[in-house]
Amino acid sequence: MIEYQLKSRNSSERQLLITEDESEPGSSIFIPPGDSCSQDPQSVPPSRPNPPIWFPRWLANLLNIFVGCLVIAAGELAINIYIPSVYSEGYAHLARFMVLQILLNLLAIRLGAHKDNPCYQMKRLHITSERLQRNATQTYRDDKGEEVKAYRWCPPCDRLQPFRTVHCPFCGTCSFRNDHHCFFVTACIGIFTLRFFIQMAFWLFLVGVWSIQCFFEQRRDKADDDGTWASYFTSLCPVVVDVLGVHALGFNMFRWLWEGYRPTFSTALPWVSYILGAVAAMAGSSILAMETFFLYKGYAMMEFFVARDKPLKGDRGISLYSRVKFVLGDRFYLNWLLPPFWSDVNWTSEFKKTHFYEPFRTASLI
Repeated sequence: MIEYQLKSRNSSERQLLITEDESEPGSSIFIPPGDSCSQDPQSVPPSRPNPPIWFPRWLANLLNIFVGCLVIAAGELAINIYIPSVYSEGYAHLARFMVLQILLNLLAIRLGAHKDNPCYQMKRLHITSERLQRNATQTYRDDKGEEVKAYRWCPPCDRLQPFRTVHCPFCGTCSFRNDHHCFFVTACIGIFTLRFFIQMAFWLFLVGVWSIQCFFEQRRDKADDDGTWASYFTSLCPVVVDVLGVHALGFNMFRWLWEGYRPTFSTALPWVSYILGAVAAMAGSSILAMETFFLYKGYAMMEFFVARDKPLKGDRGISLYSRVKFVLGDRFYLNWLLPPFWSDVNWTSEFKKTHFYEPFRTASLI
């Protein structure tokens, strides 16, 4: 057995061993020391010191508790303001169910964040570091003329990773098919947690739209409402114009204060609930629109911008229905009712190829 030396970015020397591959006699494979991906695939990831992170974990947990309390408080505020005056009491259970879905998906992201780790997924698929180097043979030359392989070395994690990974300094670990780091849930959104993030955005959008509709309905003059759609929109339009005028002419609030108007706690609460609902609706709709676009393109959000400078293939060439099942889960039509945080990524041969072995477009290879 021959020993070699490899210098890392901090100029410390790291031992590498070249071993003989049993399946292919005569082939040499690099095995980075301490790379847990090259250990027993059935074992769980070993406990090891986490790399330096930019965001303390105790603060992330504290923010999660704050976000959960904020969602519950905003939901109960809207329910107690609107349900008695607009709908029957039975609708309160439906509203609480929608708020519960947001909290369950938030919890599922936190519980399943470790499944975004590429090493975890490699263990599930029995892909060791040597197997990754042997089969990921695609290479291309970048703008500087340097050769780029289909895998990379992550110095903070001290292990070999597939090309479609991003190291997050906030989480202190690599994330497979990283979409982004979300400060709302204080976790990275990756290959597994993206499904719960999309579902949370969907319920957030519904809650926000319903809250806005209840706000308009409460302020609508129902005296001339004869039950027809014409009378409904006739009484609704002045409310919409008035509310939109407050948005367009934000100085109205200062005019009211100048004229001696003093809002009370009871008159301010509906506006607070309306603002929270508007923020929820805008956030949910924008997230759903962006993730739908990226799913259609076959990338995660980070990969989409990386693909502008690198020949990253993404999931192009795979049917859209297969992409939806891969990202949202096999039973994605049921996951909207109960987030299956106990499930895992369902790998098929085509997605294994695009994520581990052939991440680049063939036209750009050398």
